[in-house]
Amino acid sequence: MKLHISKAALAELKAKSSEVIAPRSSTLRSEDVTTILNALQTKFNLSEDTVKIILAIFFQQGGTSRSCDGNTEISVYGTTYKLASIRAVLKDCKFPRSEKKLARSLSDEIFEICKVLKLKGNLSAKIRRENPDHTFTEDDDIWLSDFQSNNEKAPSSLRTLIQKDFKSKRSTTNRK
Repeated sequence: MKLHISKAALAELKAKSSEVIAPRSSTLRSEDVTTILNALQTKFNLSEDTVKIILAIFFQQGGTSRSCDGNTEISVYGTTYKLASIRAVLKDCKFPRSEKKLARSLSDEIFEICKVLKLKGNLSAKIRRENPDHTFTEDDDIWLSDFQSNNEKAPSSLRTLIQKDFKSKRSTTNRK
């Protein structure tokens, strides 16, 4: 028996491809991001922009890492927030341990927020140390976050350095 898929089904799939997210996708669907942002707005009684600022700071500083302590705190406009409370909302929204997917989904906005704050990415110091002959700009330091590895707006040379860092972590982990 020869299996095939109809041209009509392929055409429909192509037209609706943005609505298909594989289980191992690196980002969240836009409606899922909206759900999470709305839940955070409700929990903290904040505007969407302020929620994005809070997320940007946490994620830029390594909050996408599962090993990042949930007790990590930041202060925005005089109010303190814990990473654990962000994680709790993600879990309530049925997206536990999806910090990196959310960060990738908001990566362009996170870059713009962190550019205003001059907030370096969580991989900046390490990548600078490992590449002493490379000249990095202030923007480069901002792009050097673990969740920017596939962002097409990030310079390709920096994406390569971030991906190289992931590969070196994997090879180190596999040797143990």
